[in-house]
Amino acid sequence: MASIKEKGDLLYLVATLPMKDGSPGRKQYKIPLHLDASPQGQIKAKRRKVQLERSLEQEKFHWDDWLSPQGLTKNKPVTWRDAIDRLYEYRRYEKGMKQDQWEKKWLPLIT
Repeated sequence: MASIKEKGDLLYLVATLPMKDGSPGRKQYKIPLHLDASPQGQIKAKRRKVQLERSLEQEKFHWDDWLSPQGLTKNKPVTWRDAIDRLYEYRRYEKGMKQDQWEKKWLPLIT
C-alpha cells in the first residue's frame, strides 16, 4: 500500500497509483503533502495515508483530490477542522510563518 517518506524536512506519500494521464496501468508516485516532519505533520501524514489507502481500496481514487496542496476539489464541503488545517499550512509553509508566531497571532483567534 502507501508509505510515508521524509525528504529533508518535508513529508511525502509513496504508493503505486493509477497513471496521471488516465492511461491503463499503474506507476509508483511520490505525492507531496506540504507538511514538515514535526510530530503534528506526522499525525496529519498518517491521516492522509489512511485516506489514500481507503480511496484505493474502494476504487474511488482521483488525481484531482491529491494534486492540490490541500487535497480538496472545489465542490467538496470543508469542515472547520479542515479550514483551520489549511490556514495553518498556508501560513506556516507558504508564508514561512514561525510556529510561535502562529501560536501568538492566529491560534487565539480560532480557539
